[in-house]
Amino acid sequence: MALLFGEGDEPEGLDGELEGQIVGKLFGIPEAALANPLMKIDPTWRGKSFDSRAGTGLNRLSPIAAVVMPIITAGYLGLRHVDGEMEGSHFEHAPDIGLIEPRVRVRALDYGVPDGDVRLIAYFALRRPVGSPL
Repeated sequence: MALLFGEGDEPEGLDGELEGQIVGKLFGIPEAALANPLMKIDPTWRGKSFDSRAGTGLNRLSPIAAVVMPIITAGYLGLRHVDGEMEGSHFEHAPDIGLIEPRVRVRALDYGVPDGDVRLIAYFALRRPVGSPL
């Protein structure tokens, strides 16, 4: 995965809802022991929504996230129910150089975590929903 990531380009035009998929498994965090078996039953994470003008976004999750996220993420209660999904984990985004090798241009997502806590926990892929306009 790291080699594939290193060959990628910074995504442009991120706006609206994008479907997502974790590529492989979560790693490098204690929560992975609980989250990875759950993702075999229900992928839970459905993608991200981006507001390109505001430079903000959020994660979109399946409804089961309302029950499991407070357990997996030590009490996180910032989810809300919207159109059959759960939304939460707000972030800011902007072009930047990646903090993890190979330091390529990326669309950096800032969840407000102090820099000392930056860590790679997963690779993921995003795509526009089939049939949606470019």
